[in-house]
Amino acid sequence: MTQIRSLWTTPIWTGTIPPDAVPAAQAEPDGQPRTVPPAIRDLEQLAARTIVRTAPEELRWEHRTECWSHPHHVGMRYADGDVRFFVILTAHGTTTSDPDGALYLHDPRPAALNISLPGLPWGRPRVLPALTRAAIIMPGWLGWSILPLTPAQQIQVWTGTGYHTRTATTSDDRRRNFRPHPSPGESGGVAG
Repeated sequence: MTQIRSLWTTPIWTGTIPPDAVPAAQAEPDGQPRTVPPAIRDLEQLAARTIVRTAPEELRWEHRTECWSHPHHVGMRYADGDVRFFVILTAHGTTTSDPDGALYLHDPRPAALNISLPGLPWGRPRVLPALTRAAIIMPGWLGWSILPLTPAQQIQVWTGTGYHTRTATTSDDRRRNFRPHPSPGESGGVAG
């Protein structure tokens, strides 16, 4: 697995799941997985330790599997949990240079609109191409969207949303409880 990388002082993990984990994580017809394979449990633990910075047992998870095909797309959304992950189980009809069907992360902070200013670290979207076994873990407050799929594409995805068992359930309370990673040289800070 890839090491965590801090973008815009926001913890985001990208990597891949092992090849042998894909058959074990196939989608159920109703979208509700009957079992959660070990590779997905590993992502839950990684999300707890690196994104939410809590013990894995302090997160309650909801899982869903979906099959996306043309003309599927998703406009700007936000997770209703503290942390979210996407795993592309299978992707047919996509290439590394193909933006169709890709997951885009969007920084909701006001300064993100200043992306035309050179040198600023925030505001640039993070892209997860729709490639088999690709995975991303992100804080729930980051915005995300999915570009429209082409007629040749079919993507099977596993999503997980983690809810901290010790925080309030409203999104405003979750934003107040978010503990961002400090920038180098800082002792801490508040998301803003």
